[in-house]
Amino acid sequence: MTPVLLLTSMAFASAAPAARTRLGASVRPAHALRAALHSPATPLRSRQQRSGSRAAPAWRRHAVSMGDGSPSSASSSSSSSLVEPEIRKLSYPLDVLVVGGGIGGLTLAKTLKMAGANVRVTERADIETIKLRAAGGPIQLASNALGVLRRIDPELFKRIQTECTVTGLRNNGLKDGKTGDWYLMFDTKTPAKKRELPPTAVIDRPDLQQLLIDDLGNKVTCGKTMVRYENLAGGGVDVHYSDGSKERADLVVGADGIWSQVRAQMHEEDKKTATYSGFKVFAGICEYTPHDIKEVGYKVFMGKKKYFVATDIGKGRVQWYAFIGVDANEETPEGAEALTWLHDDVFGEWTNEVREIIAATEVSAVENRALYDRPPQITKSWSDGHVALVGDAIHPMMPNLGQGGCMAIEDAFVLADELAKIDDKSRVPEALRAYRWRRQVRTAAVQGLSRFGAEMLLRFFDHPMRVEMEEGKMMPRVVNFGYLGFLMAAWKVLGVLDTTFKLQ
Repeated sequence: MTPVLLLTSMAFASAAPAARTRLGASVRPAHALRAALHSPATPLRSRQQRSGSRAAPAWRRHAVSMGDGSPSSASSSSSSSLVEPEIRKLSYPLDVLVVGGGIGGLTLAKTLKMAGANVRVTERADIETIKLRAAGGPIQLASNALGVLRRIDPELFKRIQTECTVTGLRNNGLKDGKTGDWYLMFDTKTPAKKRELPPTAVIDRPDLQQLLIDDLGNKVTCGKTMVRYENLAGGGVDVHYSDGSKERADLVVGADGIWSQVRAQMHEEDKKTATYSGFKVFAGICEYTPHDIKEVGYKVFMGKKKYFVATDIGKGRVQWYAFIGVDANEETPEGAEALTWLHDDVFGEWTNEVREIIAATEVSAVENRALYDRPPQITKSWSDGHVALVGDAIHPMMPNLGQGGCMAIEDAFVLADELAKIDDKSRVPEALRAYRWRRQVRTAAVQGLSRFGAEMLLRFFDHPMRVEMEEGKMMPRVVNFGYLGFLMAAWKVLGVLDTTFKLQ
């Protein structure tokens, strides 16, 4: 068992008893574990509710149509039955400062505003940078994240859907990077339909951020860099900035990403303590229309120590990621040289499906970075007094599952929900601890599976061994002969890859 999966197992062991305690002593361990793994996209239902013996829950009454599968828009998934948010209201005044204006921070601010809190957001980047930066490009909003956004604010959810491109109603899956043959296809439509959730979609990150900023009005302040926080004896927190200014709040939430200054102070460690994943990623966007765009939403081309992801993002564009297994200090080409290197060398022997996408990309539309994550935070706190962490600040993960931003959106809902359960701001630390127990197992599982997928690709994956007949020759030729090639061929036949990635 890898260290990451071991830590994930520890999270299950440590958090399930706490979940059972909160649910009641009579609750069975299996139900406690289900509660700990549950996505807040839908309310957690009892056995009686699941069997239909009680009135239909709100998530069923607010069900959204699955749409017609159009690749250009998710607007067909909206429904006039979306009437009321499903956010508990605070019964006491609460002043909240969110540090970080990314998707997680802005979603949290929006959620707490809906709950009745007075919320402010500070972001170290300036407003124009937030609006224009690629910052990871379009973001995938999986069904679980869209379900949460629907519960937070149905009207905002409908506005988000008008900007989305649906991928979850089409075929998606894994392909051999060299031959272009399908390994397996994911069925993302059926699980979403079964849970009455919207289909997975993608949206340009600046568009999503702008929708959230517009909803928050003048509550977002940019160009402010936090250097430290200070829990006050009588409750509340002072936040100190690099320009010498400070401000006070009843609750401070660090949503400042993997290099979080809030987390660094809370855990008394350097900001640079994240673990290098073994991969560098080159990301690009190009104007390109795949031949199978009506049937396929996204596809992952796989090879030895590298893989290439291509997804339709609407408006005649494709977003792609090239993950390359290299040492952390290994230099890789930049700019135009990087595109040539990827096209001719890294993927030179791969299918034209990959190389055509790279060739269609402008140099200015490409960025690259090393990928880092952290193991699940089992022994370290998610909060300190009246200070908490959400999103990548506490559970950064590899992008294999497309769940990093989705987990931050779930965090926002659960944190607001726990704050609404208390009756006075003096009990904020209690709510923050409850938030941790509700989120720790689920996020640890997703972190562990994301890292497991990366380690599997980096250490074990290769193109499957296959037999080909060469023109003019009597004897067949064995391609990619070797231990890993044989193992991959066997796994393909036995369905191991299918099982592994369905689990993820």
